[in-house]
Amino acid sequence: MEGPARIGHPLAIVKTTAIYRRTCRGATLADGPGVRGEEAAASEPIVRAWLQRIGLLA
Repeated sequence: MEGPARIGHPLAIVKTTAIYRRTCRGATLADGPGVRGEEAAASEPIVRAWLQRIGLLA
């Protein structure tokens, strides 16, 4: 499951990113792991590794 965010349709990420950029001006948007609702319970190791990689978890 590691890797770029997985969204059903490629345009979904573009649209979502555009909405965030428009509504959160000045915010820094970064890549993160893609976790779908049905995968959330099993995704803790992926999220922990990502948080460690970006320096938010020791």
